[in-house]
Amino acid sequence: MKPAARAGVVSSFFLFASPYDIAPNGNGLHHEIDIEFLGDNTNFMQINFWRNGEPAAGENALLIPLQFDAALDFHRYGIRWSSGKIQWYVDGLLVHQVDSNNSPHIPTTNESNLMTMMNMWATHEDISVWAGEFDPALGAAQSYYKDFSYQTLKQCQF
Repeated sequence: MKPAARAGVVSSFFLFASPYDIAPNGNGLHHEIDIEFLGDNTNFMQINFWRNGEPAAGENALLIPLQFDAALDFHRYGIRWSSGKIQWYVDGLLVHQVDSNNSPHIPTTNESNLMTMMNMWATHEDISVWAGEFDPALGAAQSYYKDFSYQTLKQCQF
């Protein structure tokens, strides 16, 4: 992935379930595990997770400093998710993890069937403090995605 380096633009990929993605015996609520790049500073990767439509009052969001500007070249980003743990990777290296012992807000595998989503979107002025103010006069912004893969937990490699 190579995110857009532009204030007011968020490039992301994430695991997501809406009320329409109900697992057998699941609860049908919003669950999400994120990797996001805020275009005003692509030297950081923001991670986050939601369970039951609540991000635990925003306390799950975390900026991970990178040793490079992510917008200048392709790098490998990954999420490993199990019922009791979420791990985030950059270029094969574990950069952060949470588990159910220190956070009760981790989405569980029996609540949802999470799907992968990739997108880029412009911020609204109400959230410009978070990701910068979008200026449409600057024209189009681009983020790039390549070599996406999905692997079951047993096969998962970074």
